[in-house]
Amino acid sequence: MSAAALDSSAQRWITLIEQGNRLFRDQRLEEACEVYLGALAWVQSSLLEWRDQDGAFAAFVITHHNLADLHISLEQPEKASEYLCACHAELTQHCCSPVLSPAQHQAALRHSNRSYAALLEFVRDWGTYPPIERLLNRRIAHEGLDFVQDSGHSYH
Repeated sequence: MSAAALDSSAQRWITLIEQGNRLFRDQRLEEACEVYLGALAWVQSSLLEWRDQDGAFAAFVITHHNLADLHISLEQPEKASEYLCACHAELTQHCCSPVLSPAQHQAALRHSNRSYAALLEFVRDWGTYPPIERLLNRRIAHEGLDFVQDSGHSYH
């Protein structure tokens, strides 16, 4: 894919997000949701093709967070938690993916820290929901497995 096409991927995402943000500000929430979902599909399909990998992962996080905010506005906090969890889960998978470059791993890791902080803020403000409990239980189980395998080391 050419540099111009990569730039057009980012530009397409920006156009969709700006359109969704206008609809959100105008309280046209159902329409905003459709546009944000289009932006999410776009960024997911082109994520690893962006020239600016940090920008690509930022776009990925922003889109999920916009969808979560929208569902909070619709008084659907459980649905909001699903978007936050999906974002964090996918980022953590990218952190460990053998097919990604070191720069892509670093970008995914940097943004997974943001997504985890957003999950914690959500729990503080809205409480926990089944998607968050499942995600955190998976993380604890995975970390526990790592701890057992490396039981001679301290990670504090």
